[in-house]
Amino acid sequence: MVREVLVELKNIGLVDMEENLGFFVGNLDIRMLTDAFQTRAMHDALAARLCCRHVNRRDIDGLKEIAEQIYLLWCSKDHEKAKEGLRLDRQMHARLVEIADNEALSRARRSYWTPIIVFDNPSIATCEDSHREHIAIIEAIEQNRPDDAEQLARKHVERGLRYIQERMSSESEKADIKWYV
Repeated sequence: MVREVLVELKNIGLVDMEENLGFFVGNLDIRMLTDAFQTRAMHDALAARLCCRHVNRRDIDGLKEIAEQIYLLWCSKDHEKAKEGLRLDRQMHARLVEIADNEALSRARRSYWTPIIVFDNPSIATCEDSHREHIAIIEAIEQNRPDDAEQLARKHVERGLRYIQERMSSESEKADIKWYV
């Protein structure tokens, strides 16, 4: 059972295997990170588009509440709260996939791992940008504007990737990196 899990982790790039030596933690490089975020951008954009067909008032209210909680946690400047905010962010994006009600999209999302990266000093400006983007995505879904919802979701994930790439390129930056399915 453990070996099967390790082989699965190897297949998605989170561990490496050396013949006759065993398994080792894989290296997180900028290419792997970029690939993961490009996949996430595609899935999140489709989810936002499809949400326009299936969303109801309770869903919208729940998404707005989660967006506010993310904002408060991430902008608190507390490292542990920022990590919780980013976990909640992933939950919000997962909720969009649930609302989209597309089984193939749900399976695809469950089949890849996405990094959550918390920097020692989160940027308040980035926190505020992310909050505005979340609200804009939710409003586009609420107003049944699928093209806008899709475009906003894609740009949101792409902006997050650029932010992470910039921060990770600085040798003085320290980050707490966790992978979540």
